[in-house]
Amino acid sequence: MSKYAIITPCTHGYLPGLNANINALECYENNIDVFIINGGDLPADYLEKITTPGLFNFKVSVLQVQDLMKDFKDYKPPKIGVDFFHTMICSPYALMMRLKDEYNIVSLIGADMVVIANIMKWYEIAEKTGLIITANNPFSLNQIEDAGQKDIDEHGLLGNMPLSDAPGIFNPKLHESVLKRTMELVYEFGDNMRCFGAAIFQQGKKNRVLTLPGNLWTSGTYYSFQCMKSYESGMNGSSRPCYFADRERMFAIHRRWWLAPVRAYPLKGQVEGTQYYKNAINNPKICEEIYRIFNTQGKVKIDYNKFYS
Repeated sequence: MSKYAIITPCTHGYLPGLNANINALECYENNIDVFIINGGDLPADYLEKITTPGLFNFKVSVLQVQDLMKDFKDYKPPKIGVDFFHTMICSPYALMMRLKDEYNIVSLIGADMVVIANIMKWYEIAEKTGLIITANNPFSLNQIEDAGQKDIDEHGLLGNMPLSDAPGIFNPKLHESVLKRTMELVYEFGDNMRCFGAAIFQQGKKNRVLTLPGNLWTSGTYYSFQCMKSYESGMNGSSRPCYFADRERMFAIHRRWWLAPVRAYPLKGQVEGTQYYKNAINNPKICEEIYRIFNTQGKVKIDYNKFYS
């Protein structure tokens, strides 16, 4: 059992992301336990295989989202059992609170993300410093440290989201108030990314955040940099791919790049022949390849082509 945990809520349509990430965590020698929150439709045979003891160098566990529902009883309005979306996006925060006495550090890696490097040092930093470590929002010029009352909208939320909710690496006992407030806000406003940043601000912890470069972790602006691939030494003398955004090492990718509409989206509004246009074609291809590699060449394989479009 690790001191650190990753929490990933998932439904069947996101299986290529979940499976790729678990295989990639192993490939890059991360020792972080994984908790899958099953939305109810993940294949039983897959879950049985992925949780085989000793298969990975970390533990993989599965919880049903229904099992977490009683943890939500104090939050209003009571959308549990009515609004499945709110149930799923709140579930990681409820589980983090459950795990606060078992794990020193928890984190949120969505099922549309793949870790593509060793990220252990950020868990160690969070453990030693008590900081909340997460990516900035690459679409925003705002920084959480600079937020003040002038940035608060009529709902008490930050008007321009400065933070991503992923990877959200922190001590759940030390920052339990942030988890509780995030859930309260999500049930009222429904946007977990925006609510996570607002909860940090409202709980007086804006100066306890270490922000990571968004393009190296959540890669929101997929046209603004050139994604490149190289290789590095892996386990047992093997080689493994490593990826760069304008020669800066990438640590994770984000979005369901196995879907054609998602790969086409970065081209929207780009002018043919420009570097942004070239990036918008090149980068989704490389990111889709990451999902393909880790679903077809990892320890646990799925029929990737069933999901690919």
